[in-house]
Amino acid sequence: MHVITRARLIEFAKKYPDTKTALDTWYRKVKRTNYDSFNELRLMFPSA
Repeated sequence: MHVITRARLIEFAKKYPDTKTALDTWYRKVKRTNYDSFNELRLMFPSA
């Protein structure tokens, strides 16, 4: 998956420090996975 800008994630984590670990984990998982469909993404992240 292509994440357009990580800067927004970093900016959000600075504003809400308790989200940093979750955002980092999410970013690493999404960046290394190629989803063929939105349904595949929903299997890993059901609330997407």
